[in-house]
Amino acid sequence: MKPFIYDFKRAFIRKATLTALILFIMAGVGLTYMVAQSMLAGSQRLLYNGVAVAELDAESRVLRVNIGLYDNELKPLSPSFTATLELGNTWLLLGRYSIEGTGPLEIPLPESPVPLTGYRIIPLTLNVTAMHVGSVEVKETITMRLTQSSSNASRYYGCEAIGAHAFSWIHPASSLEVCGSIIPAGGKLYVVMAAAGEFQGELSLYYSIKESNYSYTYWESRGPMVSNISGMSYLGTIREALKTYVYEAAVDPKLLESSRPVEIRLALLSREGEILGGLEISMGLTNPAVEAITEFVAGTGVGLFSGFFPIVVLYLGYVLIAKPKTQGALEFILARPITRRDLYLTRYAAGVLVALAAPAVFTIALYTGVYSTLRVALNPLDALLIYLGLAASLAGFYTLCYYIAVEARGASYLAITITLYLLYLIGFQILGFMIAFTVGHSIEDYLKLTYKLYYLSPMRLADLVTALVLYRHGYLGAAVLEVVKPEYIAVATAAWIIVPFTAGLVRFKRKNLAG
Repeated sequence: MKPFIYDFKRAFIRKATLTALILFIMAGVGLTYMVAQSMLAGSQRLLYNGVAVAELDAESRVLRVNIGLYDNELKPLSPSFTATLELGNTWLLLGRYSIEGTGPLEIPLPESPVPLTGYRIIPLTLNVTAMHVGSVEVKETITMRLTQSSSNASRYYGCEAIGAHAFSWIHPASSLEVCGSIIPAGGKLYVVMAAAGEFQGELSLYYSIKESNYSYTYWESRGPMVSNISGMSYLGTIREALKTYVYEAAVDPKLLESSRPVEIRLALLSREGEILGGLEISMGLTNPAVEAITEFVAGTGVGLFSGFFPIVVLYLGYVLIAKPKTQGALEFILARPITRRDLYLTRYAAGVLVALAAPAVFTIALYTGVYSTLRVALNPLDALLIYLGLAASLAGFYTLCYYIAVEARGASYLAITITLYLLYLIGFQILGFMIAFTVGHSIEDYLKLTYKLYYLSPMRLADLVTALVLYRHGYLGAAVLEVVKPEYIAVATAAWIIVPFTAGLVRFKRKNLAG
C-alpha cells in the first residue's frame, strides 16, 4: 500500500471521525423529535385533514356519526373517540367508539331526563383519544354545531371540516350543510367533501385552478351563491349524506413547478343546476405541514445545530495537524517515502471527507426521521440546499482551521480557533445589532446587514443557503435576495476554501515540523 494512501486511511478511519459521524446521525434524529414535539405542541392539526359529519334523530334517539380523517399522504386514519352532547346545561356522555370503514357509525342515546328536542342548536363534542399519524399518537377535539332541520323539529345536522384550507356551506332553504378541506399532497391537489342534512338527489362539484394574481394567500367565501361556473371543470358527485368523498383535482404541471400561489374556485350545484355554495381561495400548492416543518428545520433546527457542528472540524484540525506537529509525529511520517505535499493533501482530504459526509448523514437521518415519525415527505430540493449549506460551512471552517494548524502548535491553535469560533457564533450577531442600533436602520435593513456580515464567516454559509429555503417558502421577504444570491454564496464558499488551502499548502512545504 502506498504511504499516502495508508496515511489517508489512518487520518480518516479513526475514533474522532467515526464519533463525529455518529454524533451527526444522533443530531438528525434529535432534530426529528424536536420537530415532532413542535408539531404536537402547536400545529398537530397540520398532520391530518378531513371532515366530520353527524345526524341526530331525537325521535328514535340515534346519533349517526362519520369522521373521515387522512394523513398527509391521503391515507385514511382510524380514530377512536368519545362523544358528548350538550343539552342546555346538561352534558350527555355517549361512550367511546371507533370509526372503521366508510359508513357512518350509529350511536344509540341513553335515556335522559333532559329532552332532546326544543333546541335550535345542540353542540356535539367528539374527543378523539387515539389516532396514529405515522408513529405518533395525536389527540383531537372536534366541536360541531348540530342545527335543527327547518322541516323536521326532531332532526339535527352538522358538518365540520378540519385542515388548513377548510370550508363549509349552509343552504337554509333545504336544511343542507356541506363541508370540505382542500389538501395539497404529493404534488397533487385533493378535495375532501361531506354533506349532512335533508339530502335530495345528487350534488355536483365544479372547480378551476389558475395562477393567482396575488403573491400571498387569501380566502373569500362567496356566501351561498357563485355567479356562474364558466371556465370551471367537473370534479365529482356527492350522492349521499354522512359519507366522505375524496376527489383529485387535475393541476397544470407548470403550476406545480412555480412557487407562486394558485387561485382555486369551487362551486356546488344541485341536481336542478342551482348553485348551492362557492368559494375562491389563493393558496400555495405546498402542504402546510411541509411548510411548517421546513421553516422549523431551516430556521431554528439547522441554525441551532450548525452553531455546534464546527466544533467537530475544529477538533479534526487539532488531531490531524496541530497535535502531531507539536509531538513531532509529522517529521516521523515524512521519514517514509511520502512528500510534504502528499501529507498535506491526504490529511486535508480526510477532514474534508468528514465535513462532506457528516452533513449528509445528518440530513438523511433528519428527513427519513420526519417521514417515518410524522408521515410528512419534505421537499428534496430543500434537503439538498440544507446539505450544501452545512457542507459549505464545515468545509470552509475546516479549511481555515487546517491553515491555522499549519501555522500554530497545539495550545496556540486551540486558543486561536476557539476565539474565532466564538466570534463567528456570537460576535457577528452583536456587531449587527450594534450597527443597526447606531445607524437606526429598519428591521429589513438590519437583516440585509446581517446577511452581508455572514459572508465574512465560513460558519455562516449555512445561514445564507437556508435563507434561500426560507424565501422559497415565503418566510423571508424579497429584499433579502438583494444580498443573498446563489452566485455570491458560491464565490464566498470558494474563497473560504481556496485561499486558506493554498496558503496552508505553501506554508506547510516550508514550515518547521519538528516538535
